[in-house]
Amino acid sequence: MKYFLLFISFSLCFLTVPMLAETKFIVGWAEKVKIFPGNFTVKARIDTGAKTSSINTPFYETFEKDGKTWVRFDFMDKKGKKKTIEKEVLRTSKIKRKGMKSEERPVVKLEICLGNVYKESEVNLVDRSNFNYQILIGRSYLENDFLVDSSSRFTKKPNCKIPGKK
Repeated sequence: MKYFLLFISFSLCFLTVPMLAETKFIVGWAEKVKIFPGNFTVKARIDTGAKTSSINTPFYETFEKDGKTWVRFDFMDKKGKKKTIEKEVLRTSKIKRKGMKSEERPVVKLEICLGNVYKESEVNLVDRSNFNYQILIGRSYLENDFLVDSSSRFTKKPNCKIPGKK
């Protein structure tokens, strides 16, 4: 009886691991995402080494609105479609860069759709013009919903149901 109970306990441990994995979506190291406002579909780099997501904006300006700090920036997709976005600055993040000085970046909330998952996430603003991907998706967006398969890319198309829209 003792060995039977041990066997059952041991088996249950291994059975729960696949069940946990089944509740998460598997994505590759690069995926197409949709960002809002603007309804842009762009290629994004999935980066589990970055805590916060980043979006390409070579230039931004801060301003005061209702006693709070806001930021205005342009986002342009690869086809040249441009959208000016205004968001409240949540905080300023200090980014450590290897072999370079730390950099301060404003952080805003944007809505991001990856696969069928639509959620609001913190995104810092940075000039990513020299990178292949205009958006970097970090751990704070990925947590609880995604597992990353580093051997694949572009496995999901953004196909979200937008809250409040039919």
